[in-house]
Amino acid sequence: MNWRKWFGVRRREDGELKRLRKEVEALPQPRSQHYSFAHRLLPAIAMQMGAMSVLVLANSEKSELFLQDVWRDCGQDAEGDDLVSPEGLQASVTRAEDKLIAIVTLPRPERITEAHFVAILSDLPPETDDEDSEVSEEAHEVLRLMLRSMPVRYFTLEKGASLDRTPRTVFCEWTSEHRHLNMGDGPAPLEDHFFRFLAAQNFPAVRASFDPNRERPVQEGE
Repeated sequence: MNWRKWFGVRRREDGELKRLRKEVEALPQPRSQHYSFAHRLLPAIAMQMGAMSVLVLANSEKSELFLQDVWRDCGQDAEGDDLVSPEGLQASVTRAEDKLIAIVTLPRPERITEAHFVAILSDLPPETDDEDSEVSEEAHEVLRLMLRSMPVRYFTLEKGASLDRTPRTVFCEWTSEHRHLNMGDGPAPLEDHFFRFLAAQNFPAVRASFDPNRERPVQEGE
């Protein structure tokens, strides 16, 4: 059987794929500070903090300090081109029906796999949107533990590569098992487009039962 004929694959197309592969391999590696922020430290923090991470990003004062601190930590060992200005780094949090979506805008990506945006999704109920509600210190502690026990999902909208060199984004997810899932082409790299894209996805619920005896969700291998 000629598998090329069976699947409609032509040798010329194989050549195009090989050319693209060589071109991608020759591209500069992502800048370490930019990559570490979106793909290493921020997802690790989000998985440990659970839904608390979304509420921190919803608070304008805490959000700015939090993002700047994480960005600075990711650049501790960066030098030269790997050291990136935090200009443009910001967060917004918007509700989409039963989902609370935090979108973090990163400094403009320049290299493949650097992220335009990061999104953290939680099933926090609407009553958590009220920052002015007064609760006792004991109730606040219980709420904090509950929020950290509620898992989140973590997505990236990354700068991609295409055969015809046209701009492309790639929609990906980092899981709590540290797996990076490529979910195909994403929307245009604009915050409102990304939000509408996320809101249109039929994501399953990410709720988890509350266990007051632990500070955070237990990760696989612990």
